[in-house]
Amino acid sequence: MATLGERIKAYREQLKISQKELAERCNNIDTKSENARWGQPRIANYEKGNRTPDLEDISIISKALNILPEVLAFDSNISEIKESICRYPLLSPIQAGLWTDIRSLEGFDGYEMIPSTVIASENSFLFTN
Repeated sequence: MATLGERIKAYREQLKISQKELAERCNNIDTKSENARWGQPRIANYEKGNRTPDLEDISIISKALNILPEVLAFDSNISEIKESICRYPLLSPIQAGLWTDIRSLEGFDGYEMIPSTVIASENSFLFTN
């Protein structure tokens, strides 16, 4: 099992970006700091295991790497995470107007199901115009 630092490095290398570029992305995402607090040495320390990022930093780094925080933090199996993502039917305005008696859509093949990390009620749907 890879360490957190090894996962940061691996995902950074998949994007073909340097430690400095990752730090710049993190600076752009981190709106709480007035001064730039992300630099190449910080990323290097995380990757080497000399420093451990807190949960807020894991969230920022995962956004910069375009991955879910759970994947970065816990070395989660991506297939397990994909299964936990909710799916909602994509409806047009006309289709949405026809829905008067909504029941469970499990196994329903008539609509395109769109994955989402948002957890909503079982009667939820995505809307397109």
